[in-house]
Amino acid sequence: MNRKQKRAAKKANPPSKQVEKDALLAKIFTLANQQMNEGLHAAAAETYKHMLHHSPESAPVYHNFAVCLERLGEDDQAFEAYRLALKYDPKMYASYSNIGSLLHRHQKINGAIQIFEHVISLSPNFASAHHNLGNVYAQTGKLEKAIQCHRKALANDPKNIPAKFELCSLRHRTCDWSGLEKDTSDVLKHLIQNNIHINPFSTLSMGADLADQQLHNQLFAKFLTGEESKVFTSYKTAPFSRYEKTKRRIKIGYLSSDFNQHAVSTLLSELIEKHDRANFEIIAYCHSRDDESATRKRIVSAFDELVPIHEMTDYQTAMRIHDDEVDILVDLKGFTKDARTRIFSYRPAPVQVNYLGYPSTMGAQFIDYIIADRFIAPMEHQPYYDEAIVHLPDTYFPNDTKRKISDEVPTRAQYDLPEDAFVFCSFNNAYKISEKTFDSWMRILNAAENSVLWLFEANPLCKANLQREAIARKVDPNRMIFSPMVPKMEDHLARCRLADLFLDTLPYNAHTTATDALWAGLPILTCTGDAFSGRVATSLLNAVGLPELVTDNLDDYEKIALELANDPAKLKNIKSKLQENITSKPLFDIDKYAKNIELAYENMVHLHNEGKGPTPFAVSDLPDRNLK
Repeated sequence: MNRKQKRAAKKANPPSKQVEKDALLAKIFTLANQQMNEGLHAAAAETYKHMLHHSPESAPVYHNFAVCLERLGEDDQAFEAYRLALKYDPKMYASYSNIGSLLHRHQKINGAIQIFEHVISLSPNFASAHHNLGNVYAQTGKLEKAIQCHRKALANDPKNIPAKFELCSLRHRTCDWSGLEKDTSDVLKHLIQNNIHINPFSTLSMGADLADQQLHNQLFAKFLTGEESKVFTSYKTAPFSRYEKTKRRIKIGYLSSDFNQHAVSTLLSELIEKHDRANFEIIAYCHSRDDESATRKRIVSAFDELVPIHEMTDYQTAMRIHDDEVDILVDLKGFTKDARTRIFSYRPAPVQVNYLGYPSTMGAQFIDYIIADRFIAPMEHQPYYDEAIVHLPDTYFPNDTKRKISDEVPTRAQYDLPEDAFVFCSFNNAYKISEKTFDSWMRILNAAENSVLWLFEANPLCKANLQREAIARKVDPNRMIFSPMVPKMEDHLARCRLADLFLDTLPYNAHTTATDALWAGLPILTCTGDAFSGRVATSLLNAVGLPELVTDNLDDYEKIALELANDPAKLKNIKSKLQENITSKPLFDIDKYAKNIELAYENMVHLHNEGKGPTPFAVSDLPDRNLK
């Protein structure tokens, strides 16, 4: 049939209006799906919304509309859209699963578990439900159940890369290393090759190099906020435009969910107290649980103003920050648990900073600066950071010099430690213990006969796996002593003094754990890694005047560990030097630290008011002048 004949046939048998409508809606649905896949969630949401006016009982449209609403931080509306999807198609199992994920994100753990179990009862082979249930169990510490769930997800969908990633992450947390290095390398490559986002925090301990860390962070930032933050902003309002010069005090907003008994608050409290109120106004934007701890009470009282944002949407929070005329908004979370990154994507403040909570680039165009130092992130690493690097003079790490060490002196017997042995220790989380690090530790134990290794008991699976690995390396597993976390920080600091030498981990160093040890007078031996997370202990040791405990390879690391184990006088000199340096070196000089970070903040505002974009700089290179 030629073209003329087709036209004639069409004229003789015109399509019904319903057929034409269905064809048009199909085109619109395809467009909306394309927008969503490209990360244009705001545009896609509007397109799906338009479709629902013409097709109000379409379960697939409601489901996809809900997904976009989630991406835009509209969780309540998303929940209702998922509910309507299920109303019109009770077998829309993906909607059930996503409701479970919403409940999980809002810490409604029991409800999330019930939803996922219900989905699995309806569709036992639905891999996403197993995967999501595994994520809930992982967060609640039920690691064995979490591992089983992810294995079931993969049994039903062997190509489920996020489930593979989560399984690798759990195996790192439990020190289950058989074939793990290859599995981890493969899954990290597949994530990047297929543009699949995952929360990138776990990649920091998985051996991902700087370039790959940046790519994982960029993918996740785009997932959270759309292809470009300005697209997300335009969904609600025009971009914020308050960029005028000002001579008033600089307003700094710190945003976090960790203003309670958490390492970030422990480190930050005295800095907040020390900020110069003649030049700075300090505001907390808080979505933290009130645990009624002393740490919570202290840090909350240190701020000039506390703004609770628990009940605010991300957009409402951004508008509040904008209306408060904050000059610098500091993200203390990065991509760690309970982060609210979308707030920053609205650009509520002229200058936005990644600081302390996340030891890597965030890969986001709406974060301007990352606070570091010359050891953590040398300027030659700038290509691997989307933020402009700022160097503080000594270390990027703040400290609280009011931390109390318990007066009740514990004994080794209380912790099942032998009285006459040399006690190596590492109180790092289990996910930081790599197979290569453990190999090194076992070589040290084999060479230092009268020695033990004191470890934090992270979870039962980890303990069993490490004992098995010790046996495989011909080390008596009883030479590893495991202790749980103690409730009070002052008791933990006191027990640190029972050890002789802290052995650091790679590729993810001790961070707060290291500074705790140093504050208690316990030397730490480190090996400098390639990325931010593996260079922190180097920064701390240099700032406390102990560069002799910094190595750049495991051979030297082992050599120094054995020298100190076999030479009591040398170890005593190191401990004496550390004790003297605690009060004389920069690591615990909070007054100097506060002045340096304030100079950094002032220069950020100065550069912005001069019309310059984010610019890398070192505080030590700044002229001695008032930068405001």
